[in-house]
Amino acid sequence: LKKLEEGLRTLQVKYEDAVRKKNEYETKVDECNQRIVRAERLTTGLGDEKFRWQENVSMLDHSLENVIGDVLISSGFVAYLGPFTTEYRDNMIKEWITKLTAYQVPHSENPELVRVLGDAVKIRNWQLAGLPKDNLSVQNGVIVQYSNRWPLFIDPQGQANKWIKNMV
Repeated sequence: LKKLEEGLRTLQVKYEDAVRKKNEYETKVDECNQRIVRAERLTTGLGDEKFRWQENVSMLDHSLENVIGDVLISSGFVAYLGPFTTEYRDNMIKEWITKLTAYQVPHSENPELVRVLGDAVKIRNWQLAGLPKDNLSVQNGVIVQYSNRWPLFIDPQGQANKWIKNMV
């Protein structure tokens, strides 16, 4: 009877040890399953990021190919077109684009001063400081930013005056 009780205790200890190990393994399996789920989510998310980054690379490649013509037009815009109306500016840009095309200088199909030289965050800050949101005003802000000469504002409504005071 004593041997049986000792054998039973030994078996009981082995059983408890086996149950403990089984519980540990089940916990590890659950943790591994959770890691697999997280890894699948991560790889899916990274796949989306890869697609987004590929689009960005494609856009940057296109911009890089056209940077010479776009910067040439933008620098001409800053240097010469500040005092003119929107219509005259547009006509000059069209003429410049025709010349660039004739001389085979790579450029964007529709180069825009604000897209080439503008900084979206800075422009938004200007607008918060009182710069009107129309394209002409934003172009004028970019011209002021990059111009080497002192700007002359013709400002009958006082919008530029308000903007400059708020920027200081």
